[in-house]
Amino acid sequence: MNNKRGPLLALLIIGIVTIVAVIAFFVYQQYNKSGSSGGSVELNYIGLWDDASIYEPLIQEYQNNNPHVKIIYTKATFKNSPNLAYQGVHQVDMEERLNSGTVDIVRVHQAWVAKLLPQLAPAPNTVMTGVQARDLYYPAIADAITSSNNQVFASPQIIDGLVLLYNKDLFDKAEITDPRTATRDWDVTLQTALQLSEKNTNGTIKVAGINMGSFSNVRSSPEILLAMLTQASVPIVTINQTNGAVSATFATDGGVAAVNRFFEFSRVGAWSSRMEDDLQAFASGRLAMMIAPSWRVIDLVGMNSSLRFEALPIPVLPGANPGVPQYYASYWVDVVSKKSKNPEEAWKFLKWLGEPEQLRRIYAKQTELRIIGNPYPIKSMASEQQDAPYIGAIIEMAPGMKSWPLFDYGIWEETLRREFLQYEDRGAVTRNELEQIQSQINNLTLKR
Repeated sequence: MNNKRGPLLALLIIGIVTIVAVIAFFVYQQYNKSGSSGGSVELNYIGLWDDASIYEPLIQEYQNNNPHVKIIYTKATFKNSPNLAYQGVHQVDMEERLNSGTVDIVRVHQAWVAKLLPQLAPAPNTVMTGVQARDLYYPAIADAITSSNNQVFASPQIIDGLVLLYNKDLFDKAEITDPRTATRDWDVTLQTALQLSEKNTNGTIKVAGINMGSFSNVRSSPEILLAMLTQASVPIVTINQTNGAVSATFATDGGVAAVNRFFEFSRVGAWSSRMEDDLQAFASGRLAMMIAPSWRVIDLVGMNSSLRFEALPIPVLPGANPGVPQYYASYWVDVVSKKSKNPEEAWKFLKWLGEPEQLRRIYAKQTELRIIGNPYPIKSMASEQQDAPYIGAIIEMAPGMKSWPLFDYGIWEETLRREFLQYEDRGAVTRNELEQIQSQINNLTLKR
């Protein structure tokens, strides 16, 4: 009887082992396929300005804690230009990458997010919700990265915009001891700019007061104009709630007033379209005040390391939005491609990367390599940077910043610069002329 049981028991054991092996095989297969359960996941991450050395220690730590994940960080490369056209170039390049499915995470401008929504994977609710985003970030960020159905489509590491840079030596020479008061609003700033301006014997400008009033030689003129429209409560764009289409709508009486205020600075002699490029003028000491993105500080220090200058919030529009000044936000965010094979893992990494401790480490590495780092996007971290050189002004303005979904910033930048050039000598536009520029932007945007 024992002899009969022996073969049966052996067969039973073999059967059990076979079944276990088959189950183990299928579990192993699923294990390798699923990033969330520990399989082999590769994430391609394309940044923008930052070298890989800034992110490598963080990526290595994340991979050590998540051995199923491999992250490949690449700094984007593209043809730059003296002006802001790089945004348009980078936008086209990133759209192509998102469509091709060759990228998991990519850095894009916040103004593009609304247009890119069909190509993006939203954050899982377990990672971030719209309510959480509004609690965590400044309004200009939450508005840009959150959709109408309360999903989050982008992860920020920065809040940024325009600042007023002023030459300390020229202010001292003019005996202006309180730069903040002297630039508190656009009316006062105009008078300060005239006080700081100097002319040669032939009437040409020797030292300009401020880089306002020209599109030909002011690198950030489109953004400056958008900032002035924002402060005047002009609806730069309007979103169709039915189909989500965005249309430029700035051609109003308020829009005309904002544009003509911009031209006024050149019209009265605080700046001239016949001067050299504003960045070069400021670096050489021939420009007392420059409205520019905060990151221009890096360029200026590289051009003239002995230049003594500081940053302040840009002037506000007198009488507009009392108590709550408004400023124009312009910054970059990371998005996850809808064609990513591992969108949930990509979002888990971005959530971790955007936490305070990691943001502090990114900032520390950035400031080892250059004069400034990223202004933090998280409201509760404001006190850590409120006194930081140059970017403290950004932190001060951040609560009042506003984002606009421009869709195609390259079209906006190119069209505004080209079309306003024809009105520089006159130094003013009419409502009809502004409507024509608005129509051009809308027609070009629709074609894209």
